[in-house]
Amino acid sequence: MTLLRVLQLSSAALPIGAFSYSHGLEAAIDAGWVGDVQALVEWQDALLTGPLGCVDVPIFARCHAAFRGGGDAEPWAFELRALRETRELRDEDHVVGRAFAKLLSDLSVEGAQRWRRHPAASHLVLFALAASHFGVRVEDALEGYLFSFLENQLACAIKLSLVGQTDAQRTLLRLADRIPSVVRSGAVLPDAEIGCFTHALSIASSHHETQYSRLFRS
Repeated sequence: MTLLRVLQLSSAALPIGAFSYSHGLEAAIDAGWVGDVQALVEWQDALLTGPLGCVDVPIFARCHAAFRGGGDAEPWAFELRALRETRELRDEDHVVGRAFAKLLSDLSVEGAQRWRRHPAASHLVLFALAASHFGVRVEDALEGYLFSFLENQLACAIKLSLVGQTDAQRTLLRLADRIPSVVRSGAVLPDAEIGCFTHALSIASSHHETQYSRLFRS
């Protein structure tokens, strides 16, 4: 049952609008920074070991623990928002998070209602809340969270005609193997070490806000 819940929470069919965002990838492709399969692997690997591993994973673990133990995840939700380096990344978090909160409220997940209009609602926080509600272990939940991110990135790469479907699956196989080690190292990161500056992501995301022609939201 736990596996089924992880599959549901990480599904691309989840109606929260995550597919609308490229997380800076569209701008990176437009600028020529990501121009082939190998460059795509390197870009995604840098995100896994950088902001995802050093920000998302440790904050997810702390939110999950707060929800499981009856604590308050709100300080970590605001910390996550402060660590998003561009307006686009903050807006993506907020819009998807509020949509996730609405969905979970409609599914009668306890505690979801308060996040529907919360200024620090995010995909990460609501995923952690849902995982806690359904009794999913934090390690399993984190693997699902990271997998859903990579799957969405590769769907973006297909829509942007960078890779075909088979190459996207080959890439996903390579990158998914990295997820367990990212989860293990990130989940035990001390509070003082949470944070990451990924300048290429920040520049790409900032450029995407004013990119002349684009498929994805900013």
